[in-house]
Amino acid sequence: MDFDTKLYQITIKFNYPATLVLEGFEKPAVIELAYLLYEGDYRRVIIEAQNILLEYKEAYTFSPEKIRAIDYHIEGCIGKVLPPEVHEEYLSGKHGHGVCIMHRIAPLKNWTKDVGDKYFIITDINGGSRYQIEL
Repeated sequence: MDFDTKLYQITIKFNYPATLVLEGFEKPAVIELAYLLYEGDYRRVIIEAQNILLEYKEAYTFSPEKIRAIDYHIEGCIGKVLPPEVHEEYLSGKHGHGVCIMHRIAPLKNWTKDVGDKYFIITDINGGSRYQIEL
C-alpha cells in the first residue's frame, strides 16, 4: 500500500513471457511487464493477484480484460514464446550457456487514480508498429 495515496499496486515482471489473451487482438503477442493500480479492500487486491498468478502458472497466459484495476501500465510485444521446456533448458545452461535476467522493478511513484495512465502498448519490433490497446 502506498500510504500517501491509500492505493495498492501490483507489479508483475514475467520471467517467462505470458501469452496475451485479448478478444479481438488477432496477432500473437506476449506480455512482459504489468503495473496495476487498485483502490478499496486489500483482500480483493490479493484475490486478484492470486487469480493472475494462477492463470500464469496453469497456462502461461495473461488476460488483461479480467483485471479490475482502476489504472494500468502494460507492455508487451508481437511474437510467440518458446515452449516452456526450451526456455527452461536455456535457463539451466544445458546448452553450454545460460540466460539470466535480473531486474528489480520498483513500483511507479506518485501514481494516483487521477493520473489515468491506462497505458497498454504492444510493440512489433520487426514491423515497426506499436498497438495502443484500450481495455
